Amino acid sequence: MAVTRADYALAYRAQQGEQAAFEEMVAPYRSALRGYLRRLGVRGEAEDLTQEVLWRTWSQVASGGYQHQGQFVAYLYGVADRVASEHRRRLARQPLPLFPEPSRNSTARDLEVAYMRRLLERCLAKALPGDMGVLKRLAFAYHYQDHQRVAVTLKRLNQEAARLGLKVVVTDALLRGWLYREIPQKLAAAFLADPEARGWLDGLEELAGEGRQLRDTLAARLKAAFRAARR
Repeated sequence: MAVTRADYALAYRAQQGEQAAFEEMVAPYRSALRGYLRRLGVRGEAEDLTQEVLWRTWSQVASGGYQHQGQFVAYLYGVADRVASEHRRRLARQPLPLFPEPSRNSTARDLEVAYMRRLLERCLAKALPGDMGVLKRLAFAYHYQDHQRVAVTLKRLNQEAARLGLKVVVTDALLRGWLYREIPQKLAAAFLADPEARGWLDGLEELAGEGRQLRDTLAARLKAAFRAARR
C-alpha cells in the first residue's frame, strides 16, 4: 500500500499533537495489530498490549519520533515487536508460583513445608533466569510437582514455548538433560550461594519422603549435585 498525501497530512497533524489525527491513522490497523500480537505469543494479553503499543506509538509520533519515512504500518509493527519482547522478558523474570500459599488454618508443619517451598522457588528463579529459564522452571513444575511423565512434560513445554513466542523446540534428549543434570546442578549451586537456603537440604529429604510435592528421585539428584558442588 502506497503512502499517500493524505497519510503524510495525518502524520503531520498527529505530530502537532492532534490525537484525532492519530486515531484516524491507526484505525485501519487495530484488528490486524491485535492478531499480530497473538501470533507473537501474547494471546491472553493481546488486548492490553495492543493499547500499550498504541499509547507508545502516539507518544513517539507526538514527540517527533516518527518521521513518516516508509509505511506507517511497518513503524507500528516495530513498536509491537518491542512491546511483545519486553512482555516476554517480564514474564521470564517472574518466579513461578510452584506451590500454594498456606491457609489461615495451617499447622506448624504446614508452615514449615511452605517455608521450604518458598526457598525452593527463590533458588529456582536465581538458578534458571531468562526466557529459557521459564521453560526449565516449568519443566521442573510439570515433572517434579505434577508428577507428569517426560513425554507429557515435553508436549506441554513445546506448547508453552509457542505461546510465549520462543523460537525453540525442546527435544526428549534436551528435556532429560534439564531434568536430570542441569536443573539439579544449578539448584545445588543456588542453594549453596544462599545463606538462608543452604540449610534447607536437611528438610528436603523429609519433604520428599512425605510424597507431597517432590519426588524421592529429585531429592537424591539434588543431594548428589550438592556433594559434587562442595568438592
